[in-house]
Amino acid sequence: MATVALLGEVRFSRPAVRIVGRVLELTKLGVTLQVPGLDAGNIAALAGACGSLAVADKRGIYSGEVRVHSIEDSTIKLIAADEIVGNDRRTSNRRKVEIPVAYRFVRDGLAVGVWAEARLSDLSIGGMKAHFRVRPEVGSSVDLRFSLPLADETSKSGNNVRSVGRILHVVPDTRGEFAAEISFKVVGQADRLRLHHFTRDDGYV
Repeated sequence: MATVALLGEVRFSRPAVRIVGRVLELTKLGVTLQVPGLDAGNIAALAGACGSLAVADKRGIYSGEVRVHSIEDSTIKLIAADEIVGNDRRTSNRRKVEIPVAYRFVRDGLAVGVWAEARLSDLSIGGMKAHFRVRPEVGSSVDLRFSLPLADETSKSGNNVRSVGRILHVVPDTRGEFAAEISFKVVGQADRLRLHHFTRDDGYV
């Protein structure tokens, strides 16, 4: 892995702190993050702390256990406990859910029709299974909005996910609806990190 311009997140358990910053350097052995707004209290508490790293890119997630090596101004250098590895979104964890998803179809980059609601039953960082009252067309693009259920108060500022997906496969389901497999075509880095933690069962219910 080389120097990249990505968004990285580290969740520490002791102290219970979550930091998000811009990735200045990422290798298998560690990561350097630029985290604006660190104060003296944060710096003292995080000295030598261990946490879980997640870095999102368009292919998936790089993750691993890391330890704070040094903090200078707004730059944090973290060393990998073992090795930072990539998780391709096509082989990512899937999680069963029952939450509503708002959608509208997209054609040539423009929205078609009005917002409607479907039911989301399966979710990963690479896509979802959603159930529609009206049969969607295979190959069509769909604008998606949904909220992840959260387990702790600290995460409530970032539970909404926005994406553009592509309908891959459609079959009738047992409720008289149409079950569609959807692949995410466009997902922001912050939203990909939220999906990563959600499908790993840490930070959400």
